[in-house]
Amino acid sequence: MEAPSREAVFGILREKGIKAIKVYAKDGSKANGEVRVIGVRRRVTVALVLIAAIVAGVVGSWFSGGADKAEDSQLLSEPESTVEMIVATPLPRQAIQGDRSRVENAPTNLFNTALERYLSRFAEPGRKYEDIGVCISSYTNDVEIMRVLESPISYAKDEFTEYIDLKRITAGIKREMRAYIRGGHTAQEYFSELEKRQMTEMSYREKAETRLRELMGNADSAYVFWLKANAQLQAMGIFPLPLPDELMKYQSDFDLND
Repeated sequence: MEAPSREAVFGILREKGIKAIKVYAKDGSKANGEVRVIGVRRRVTVALVLIAAIVAGVVGSWFSGGADKAEDSQLLSEPESTVEMIVATPLPRQAIQGDRSRVENAPTNLFNTALERYLSRFAEPGRKYEDIGVCISSYTNDVEIMRVLESPISYAKDEFTEYIDLKRITAGIKREMRAYIRGGHTAQEYFSELEKRQMTEMSYREKAETRLRELMGNADSAYVFWLKANAQLQAMGIFPLPLPDELMKYQSDFDLND
């Protein structure tokens, strides 16, 4: 592939939904150089591994601009490692079970694009989200956004289940957003609807938290309210309220040996 730098190649491939393992210049160097040397473009060879959910094997693919095939085959032989990637099937929005610290502090490189990272903040109903400006500032029009929406989200087989669920829910939001835009709306309109839905869900949880604090003077009433509130929140897919320490005595102890 001809490009001004390795970063440019990575960017072009990401837009196509392809995640390259490594990129290096035809001469084998990994550093960026000048785009032209005496009017001749430097050629860049890309090594990547593509894995789809319906493919059991590993497919190696490489691109070259008409260079010598024998030399290229030596450069691309025996990749350092391959990780089997699975295309994330869409999952409805819901509270993610497991380690909450993983969900709330997901690594920034979990998703390939800023748009996917932003949409993932709306994966769980009622969860607080970041300002929309951090998401759309790098996208100039709906065409660019649709390109990202049409690219798949993949995960490794050995990823934490919390991250797999987060990616699957985000894939579902991407599908919803695609349908919304194809229905004649804009991406900005979808973001506004997404925010309104999240704020409504957040208000339900905040009201339940406030009411529970008000009832803490009467432990019996507080515990009954906690049970009812969580039943309603869980029915909406909203993560339940934690049980206050003062109400722990109401939890039943079970002896698994009985």
